[in-house]
This record gives sequence, structure tokens and C-alpha cells, in this order.
Amino acid sequence: MEIYLELRIFIHLCHGIQKKLNFYFFFFAFDFLKKVPCGYNGQPYEQEAKPNTTNSYYYLHTMKNNLLDISTKSPHKYIGFYFPNSSSSTYSYTGNVSANINIGAACNVSAYHGLPISLNLASNVAIKSINSNAYIQAYVQPMPLTSGQTQAIARIKGMIQGSYLAFGLAFFPVSIMYNIVQEREMLTKHQQLVSGMNSVAYWLGALIFDVIMVLPSCLMAWALSAIFNSDVYQHSAQGPFVLNLLLYGFSIVPFTYCFSWVFERAQRAQYVSLLIFLFVGYGIPLGTFIMDFIPSTRHANKYIKGVCRLSPSYASTMTFLYLSIRDWGIEGVIPAKSGPWAWEVSGENLVTMVIHFFGYFLLALAIEYVSTIPEFYSFLGLNIDVKDPIVEELDSDVAAEQKRIRDNRNELHDPIVLCGLRKVYSRKSVLSLLWRKWVHSDDNINDQDLVIAVKDIWYSVPVGQVFGFLGVNGAGKTTTLSMLSGRFLPSNGTAYINQTPISNQLQCRRMIGYCPQFDALFDEHNILNPLFAIHIYTYIYVYLYACIDTIVKGLSAEEIQAQTNNLVTTLTLDEYVNKPAGTYSGGNKRKLSVALAMIGNPPIVFLDEPSSGMDPVSRRHMWDFISQTMHHRAVILTTHSMEECEALCHRIGIMVLGQLRCLGTAQRLKSRYGKGYQLDMDVDPGVQADLTNVLQAEFGQTNVIVLESHGNSLKIR
Repeated sequence: MEIYLELRIFIHLCHGIQKKLNFYFFFFAFDFLKKVPCGYNGQPYEQEAKPNTTNSYYYLHTMKNNLLDISTKSPHKYIGFYFPNSSSSTYSYTGNVSANINIGAACNVSAYHGLPISLNLASNVAIKSINSNAYIQAYVQPMPLTSGQTQAIARIKGMIQGSYLAFGLAFFPVSIMYNIVQEREMLTKHQQLVSGMNSVAYWLGALIFDVIMVLPSCLMAWALSAIFNSDVYQHSAQGPFVLNLLLYGFSIVPFTYCFSWVFERAQRAQYVSLLIFLFVGYGIPLGTFIMDFIPSTRHANKYIKGVCRLSPSYASTMTFLYLSIRDWGIEGVIPAKSGPWAWEVSGENLVTMVIHFFGYFLLALAIEYVSTIPEFYSFLGLNIDVKDPIVEELDSDVAAEQKRIRDNRNELHDPIVLCGLRKVYSRKSVLSLLWRKWVHSDDNINDQDLVIAVKDIWYSVPVGQVFGFLGVNGAGKTTTLSMLSGRFLPSNGTAYINQTPISNQLQCRRMIGYCPQFDALFDEHNILNPLFAIHIYTYIYVYLYACIDTIVKGLSAEEIQAQTNNLVTTLTLDEYVNKPAGTYSGGNKRKLSVALAMIGNPPIVFLDEPSSGMDPVSRRHMWDFISQTMHHRAVILTTHSMEECEALCHRIGIMVLGQLRCLGTAQRLKSRYGKGYQLDMDVDPGVQADLTNVLQAEFGQTNVIVLESHGNSLKIR
């Protein structure tokens, strides 16, 4: 770094008897002064001059030329003087030294040693004009620090280190936030819950795992503080310092779980949460810390700190800051000479973080529970529905099915029964809906702001039947399965799983096997030797997440082992048992997802496009597997392929824009809506007319139409 020195020396030599030195130092810079570097690290460049003792101007003129010469050749070395442009003839002294010498020097005080340097240079000019051998040498010798100054520096260093620690700790919960939101976004959490995982076990296992991951980082922060020998956090303060780090690691994890419900996308959660944690754990604490020192804001600051302590990040940072100034104290906040364990210093915040740990974990469980209650969404104003009943002209078969279920609802014992199931979305964001409900007290939403994804579906699926949902993307097939599996709550209507309403998710999940549309797999996991990936759900996840539930859907570990081996062999996944799921092809991932749905022999299975992405051979093998294993189950399967429906489904429902338009067997739908069969034949032209006559005689002349006859090609419908 270059330090700039501005120096202007004026020497006026006058004839007289008495020699007098007058120094005028101006501590302000002039625009016309030349700004030149003083040298590296603030050290001035030394230029030795041998002036003519009887000609002071000659001495200065020579020094000026020498320095300017240096500035041209080595501009990074010179200290730089500014001399008025003048020729040697202006001042011509040849003999006598002046009686009075007036010297004026101006320096730029932004150069740390500018003032003493300019004084020393001016003094040497004056003394050398009298005696060429005399000189004045200046030294800088700092005064020793007092004990008070030493303590003050230590406290300031402690505050800086504490703020740095707070900045680093803000990054810890971001990875937790990303993983939790990603599991929800990728449906891996939903897949585990549908497979039989208890929600308490899920959150408890996540808590244990995340705390284990966070604590080493907290201990590393303590080790770094010890290595750099921070006096503020050593000795008597070491206990609360370490405890503060540990409690932060414990409390920030459940706090992040509660906060994660705000986000739906993992990438957005990662970036936004980082900014929020930095602001709450770094920016706000520094602001309230400064307000503690301002008498006019001290009273209001108590309430601000009370609200901000709801965040473990804030409580932890304030502990660091208060530990660093405990000896000084703050009037009305911290008594002087307080101990590190004092309530005002660390006690209040440490106790607060203990409450955070238990309180936020219970809150996370409560949020998980109420998220399955329709009345809770209605209370918040998030359960959106259309104001008027949906009136649609129904197909006769669809209307007959609806009437059958309405009239015989109490007598129906089918495993799957849908009663007017409807799902409506709002084009408005969740925040705008909450704002409308709680700020404007307005529950009315315009119909143009609503999207009806599923429109009042009625049908049932008996045991041993595979019901096929056929339709294009966006028809409402996946949304229907999402409501049946508990991922979404219906806006209206309900469904029953073995006589249990889907609002009772915990009971329904024990009877469901679910293969989602997109593979809800952890790419880094293997099929563990020779366990199928479900062992990650049953063994690893259950033990990590709960350590209390070793039975999923009523199966023992031995039964799970037997089913696992059978599924691996049946679905031809033997050669992939030791490979990460992320390395599988799309077809093998679908096999893996279908197998997860079959674990535990569930009586009800939902398969959302199970054969998508498969080659023809694998698809046919998958169809055979489904046909062989669905005799004693009720199955709903969604697909884009009529061929797949014909191969697997006993009944088919065609969905268009959320409405069940057609219903019946494959043959029934072909008879009602098909245009018959088309025969493409390669026949000798001489027999084409006879063949056509035979077909018309068999099926009727009006039912057999020749579409094309050209050469050997014959097309008949």
C-alpha cells in the first residue's frame, strides 16, 4: 500500500544580525500541491544531500533536482517535494547565510507519519544551512499500553471474533434447510410416510442425524477460538462459550424444520434462507447491540430483543457479544464486572436456546399433524373451492357409476371408493391468500383466479380389479392419486380406503403402496447386499429416524428380507444390488419404485405411470409382474397408453380436463367410441375383390369399407 505525502517547503533568506527560525505547519492539503507516494509501508525514501553551507538555495535546488530525477526513474520510491518553479538566478546568494530563516511546511495528514516527517525535513534544511555536518534524526517510539487499553483492545477483538463466529454459524442451517425441502419436493418424504414411516419417527430421526452433523462444526469453531487465543472466550468464559455453541447446534435444527414449511423449492430455500439467517443472526444482533449503548433507544430495544430471541441465531450471537464486554458492562443492560454466567450476559440466552430445542421440535410435529387436517387449511383460508356446484353433462356410464355410489354408499365394501373428489387450486400465491384472509377479512376469490384440477369424481374399485386412468398430461390423473395417497387434501368430497376416510392419513397409509410419477429415490443409496432399497427405508431410516419402529406394515425383519430377495429376483435387479440408484437407467428406476410400492403386501396399490421410460421388453416384463401380483389387491394405474390399459386394466376411466368423461371396460369403450378395426393386407390383386365380398357378406356391406386398394396393398375398415 502506498502512503501519500504532500510537502511544500518555503525558505526565505533575509540579511540580518539575529538568526531566527519560524515554522508554519498547515494541516490541510492544497489542490495545487503535487501528491506523490511516500514509499512502501509508509517508509519515506531517504535522499542524502551535501549542500554548500554558504548557499542554502543551492542546497534546496539540488535536492529538488535529485528527487525529481529519482521520481522519473523510480516513481515507486520517491517521497516527493514540491518546489515553486524558479531558476537559480532568482535567488543568488554567494557568501553570507541569512540572519532570519522562515520555513513553511504543509503536509497531508492522511499519511500516518506525514507531520513528523515534514517537521524533520524542514528542521534539517534549517540546521544544515548553518552547519552542514549537523542533522536531526527522528524516531517513532509508541508509548506502552496501559492495562485499561490492553483490556479494551481484548474486548474489541472479542466482539470482532464473536461477530465472525456468528457470520459462520449462519451457514450451518442452510444445508439442513436444503435437504428437508428437497425431500419434500422430490416426494422422498411422502414415499417414506406412505410406506409406513411414522411422522414422529421421521422428524426424530432427522433431528438426531442433523444434530450429529452440526455439532462437529460447532466444536471446530471452539477449537479455532482456542487456537487464536481469544482472551475474552478463555478461562472463566470458556464454559458459557462452549455451551453456547452446543446449544446453538441443538436449537437451530428444529427451528430450521419449522422454517422449512415456508418453501416449496429446495434451490430457492437455500438462497433465501441464507440471506435470512445472515440478517437475523448477524445484522440484527449488531444493530440491537449498538442500540444498547444509546440511552434513548435502550427501553424500546428490550422489546425488540425479546422478539428477536425467538431465533436461536440471534440468541447465540448476543451471547458472544455480551461475553466480550462483560467487564465494561452497559448501563441499564449489563452491570459492570459481571461474571460470564450472569443472567444478563449469557444465562438468559442459554436458557432461551434450551427452550428453543424442545419448543420448536414440538412445533414441527404440530405442523406435520395439522397439515393433514382440512379444517386447519379452511381456518387459514387456504382450502380453496368454487362457490357454485360444478354442473357438467356426464356420460351415461359415468352418471350410472355416480348414482350407484350415491345410493349404496353405506353398503359398499370396495377397498377404494371416491365420493365427489375435487381439487381446486388458486392462481394466487399462499401469501396473497393469507393477506386477503387475515388483513382484508375477505374470503371471496374470483372464479377466474381458480383452477379446477379434479372435478367431482365418483367411482369405486373392488378387490382384484385394476382400474386404469387414461389421459394426457394435465388431465388430473396424478392429482387424484396424490389426494388418495395423502399428499394433497381435497377441496371437496372425500374418498375411503377400506372404509377409512382419507382424512385419517395415519391409518390409510398402512394400507397403501404408492409408486409416484417421478422416482422418489435417493440417488446416492445402494441396494445394500443384497437388500433392496426398501432396506434404506426400513432399516437405515427407521433406526436413524426413530430407533423404535422395527416393523413396517406389520412385517418383521425376516419377512422384509424374504420379500426383498423375492422382489429383486422377480424384477431382474440382481446385478444392480450394489450400485447407487442414481446410476440406474430410467427403466430400472421405475422397477425400483414399483417394488417399493409392493413392500409389505399392501391391499391397495397406486401406480402412477409405472412403465414410463421402459423399453418394450422391460415394459412387457413389468406388465407380467403387475398382472401376477394384483389378484388380491385393488389397484389404480395411470397411463398414457391404451395398449397398457388393455393389457392390465379391468376397467378404464378416461379423464379430460379433470373430469371423468368415459368409464367402462376396454371392449365397452371400443364399442361405444371406436371406429372398428382397420386391416392392412398384402394380397394379390386378383383376389382382392373376392376377399372384400366375403367380409361384406360376413359383417354387412355397410360395415366393411375399402379405404385403399393399390397394387398388392389393401386397407379395409
